[in-house]
Amino acid sequence: MLLTEDRFSQVVRSARDNMRTALDLIAIHAEKPVRGRQPRASLNPFTVVASVGSWERFIADLISAAKEDDWHGPGAHKAANGSHWPGLIDRRLTDAGVVREALTPRWEVKFPANAWVGVRPRGWKTVLRGSPDEDREELLDYIAETRRARNGAAHYALMQNAWDSAHEADQDGWYPWQSDADAPTLQAGYVRGATAVLLQLIDCTAATVARDHDWDPDLSRLPDDWFEAEAKADRFAGVRFWGGAELHRTAP
Repeated sequence: MLLTEDRFSQVVRSARDNMRTALDLIAIHAEKPVRGRQPRASLNPFTVVASVGSWERFIADLISAAKEDDWHGPGAHKAANGSHWPGLIDRRLTDAGVVREALTPRWEVKFPANAWVGVRPRGWKTVLRGSPDEDREELLDYIAETRRARNGAAHYALMQNAWDSAHEADQDGWYPWQSDADAPTLQAGYVRGATAVLLQLIDCTAATVARDHDWDPDLSRLPDDWFEAEAKADRFAGVRFWGGAELHRTAP
């Protein structure tokens, strides 16, 4: 196992920079409230691509940093065939020596269980290590759903293609492409909820990896400001990323 504290720190710094891009897009979207047809709705698909991509790249970088002698740093290695999704991540990370035991039972994440209203995710539910299995399964299903949203956003020739695919694939009566905008688009409230979940996954996973290797987890966390109900730092001061909700942070 080749993962060192220095390599790990590089991976987390890269993930932080990548996730900041998604937050930049949300901050631009939030600059001025409007109703009806919204040019800013065009930002939503790219925000999902940025947030899911940040998570995918984070896991790919962790695996490559743990397995490759000739490691060229974050972002230089191909993503590992879906290793970042719940069905594969436990086996891939334990096999690579990134974590000592299964990761998904140790995730602690607050997620919007009841969709959204406008730009606000709603029905937040916090899954902790001791939470019931059905709550954790609901979280894992939500995470898996972001894959469909990202694919629809990344691969569409026309947004209508993603809209139609979502109609066909939906099993539960709702889908990320429902929107109160005047044109088919990823809904802003869904996009913010998905970004919130992926941001927490990066932070929680980084803390867990650090703990498993006896490294200081506080050196590998995302900024506190990103978890607050309203950001205070200069770059995002005043932005309410999560519709006024405060996100969960795993204890060090």
